[in-house]
Amino acid sequence: MDYVRRGAPEVQKERFPLTSLVADVGADIDEVNGRRVTIESHMAEDLEVTADRGQMFRVLSNIARNSADAGASTISIGACKTVDKIEIKIADDGSGLPKRAQNFLFKPFEGSTKAGGVGLSLTSARELVRSHGGDLSLVSTDETGAVFIVTLPI
Repeated sequence: MDYVRRGAPEVQKERFPLTSLVADVGADIDEVNGRRVTIESHMAEDLEVTADRGQMFRVLSNIARNSADAGASTISIGACKTVDKIEIKIADDGSGLPKRAQNFLFKPFEGSTKAGGVGLSLTSARELVRSHGGDLSLVSTDETGAVFIVTLPI
């Protein structure tokens, strides 16, 4: 967000069920480039997070849209709670990330994988997660898809 306007966005935390957020992302991204995209939720119905809901929507939406752009037809979002954090795992069945994109994944204006892209979606997603005291990382990628983890403090 710093690349588009001055200053980091203010975080306005609230407590909400993660399943409702995932459902909203699924409703927003049900079709990309004329293809149907399914978002599967794999988490306890009562799992709640304390975060800025709008910003977390943007994070999950950015990752899901990138997955859909990479050819994914199914995106699985799972979450679990540990002693001190919540881990949200986003896995897709797309074509994975090219090596060049992996090398510049969170670098603005360099990490885009599509023609005309500016490489800000994952950069801004990571910044939003970090403004919550968490992080976003790529866990794995190959020709069968990619897996990202969003970690948020409890």
